[in-house]
Amino acid sequence: MNLFTSNLIFIAILLLIVTMIETLAYSTRISGARVKLIATAVSLFSTLVILSRFSTMFQQPLTGKLIVEAPETNQLAFLED
Repeated sequence: MNLFTSNLIFIAILLLIVTMIETLAYSTRISGARVKLIATAVSLFSTLVILSRFSTMFQQPLTGKLIVEAPETNQLAFLED
């Protein structure tokens, strides 16, 4: 059970990082439009979005592995805990 707890914590931290990167990407686009540096903002936005999508590729297999390793009996209760 300790293994699952550490996996869940790792997945939650990874999700938090991905969400922060996506938020920063949108904020750079808005701030770039305000200071009239649109090309720089679009370039930085694209870089941050690629980074967040790349990190999502690592998160999805970890989540899938956690679901596959759940015991056969009472899977939903196990994942809720």
